[in-house]
Amino acid sequence: MNEFKKLHNEVEFGLINGNYDDISKALEEGVADIGFITLPCASNLKVYPLIKDRILSILPKTHPLANLETFPVDKFATEPVISLPEETDFDSRKVFKNANISPNIVYRTNDDYAMISMVENNLGICLAPELILKGRTENVKVLETNPPSYRTIAIAIPYEKHANPLTLELADYILK
Repeated sequence: MNEFKKLHNEVEFGLINGNYDDISKALEEGVADIGFITLPCASNLKVYPLIKDRILSILPKTHPLANLETFPVDKFATEPVISLPEETDFDSRKVFKNANISPNIVYRTNDDYAMISMVENNLGICLAPELILKGRTENVKVLETNPPSYRTIAIAIPYEKHANPLTLELADYILK
């Protein structure tokens, strides 16, 4: 934002925090001009894939399986699991669906960082995107999930005919 603002001092940024459905709705209703979502996107938006982000298994450091090379997804069916609410936990739900398992959810929280703190305190295990974990891995064991899982983060805007030209320029700037 700082770099783009140097090119266009007139730009004002306002940040809206919400789940992917909230962001899609804000874009569709014209409340927001650009947003970050994960694919696939079921809404009527133009999307530009940005980055492939790993979904990783997070365990307490003292967990009996913490020394594995990778963490089998099927263990989420039997181990105590900490989860985000189902209506906002698209990435983990996709991992569980692809593995055809029902996670053994014992705790739910609305916050990714609270979920990691709960793992730190030996309350269970969880899945989390790698980007969420930046600077938060010192007190937990992070393992690649087996099979590997990813989410694709994308820029979303209303289709070009409805998008502000400056929004299109910002999207292009981010992509470059």
